[in-house]
Amino acid sequence: MTPSQAFAPPEAPEKPSTQKIPAAASTAGRHHQQGPPPNISAREQKLSLAAGAGLALWGISRGKLSGIVLLGTGAALIYRGYKQHCHLYDALGISTAD
Repeated sequence: MTPSQAFAPPEAPEKPSTQKIPAAASTAGRHHQQGPPPNISAREQKLSLAAGAGLALWGISRGKLSGIVLLGTGAALIYRGYKQHCHLYDALGISTAD
């Protein structure tokens, strides 16, 4: 390899595809609602987020095994509120979504 080859700019990448994405497949405005449809109400979502945050903070402050359990439970509630979907409700065929 000559010095001029070692410092040569990399070859240009291939031109990106010009294929258009249909409007229905666009993810604009749906950043966290991928996957299963929401099955909890807006009120339940807020309660899950608040309770999850409280339990997670309490778990962090406690330490030990009981703190880890609280942290895990809080994280599960935060996930439930963030995704607006409850897997238990899904299994039971329940939906409280607005």
